Amino acid sequence: MIQSYNLMNMRFAQMGLQLLLIISFFFNIMNYHVGDIEIPITGFEAIFKNEYFVIGNIFLVIILLVSVFHLIAEIIAVTKIDLYKKLETTLMMFINLQLLTGMLVATFLGTYLELLGILMIGLIVASAYLKHKFKL
Repeated sequence: MIQSYNLMNMRFAQMGLQLLLIISFFFNIMNYHVGDIEIPITGFEAIFKNEYFVIGNIFLVIILLVSVFHLIAEIIAVTKIDLYKKLETTLMMFINLQLLTGMLVATFLGTYLELLGILMIGLIVASAYLKHKFKL
């Protein structure tokens, strides 16, 4: 009973982390530099305006899509456990891909990240840690 309670708490924590990741795309997570001028841009602007970041568009789309998939999978885990068991290995693969992509964003776009962008990378790491640590 207690183990099941802790598992549910971790699932809700995962849902919260994924919601925070998705919401962070609405805020300024990066700066685009034009000469000496810094233009703050949101995650969605960085994805859809191709004049800002060419390879960063792909990285940010992967992070956003995996966050949405992870959130849906955690909702399924709470409601339909049998379906979640089928999705579990695929979800782990996508979480590892998201972690790798987050590291690539930090590596290649690190100079453009604002504090919220760095926190977004931290949320990705925390989410992967929870998933691997507790085998949710």
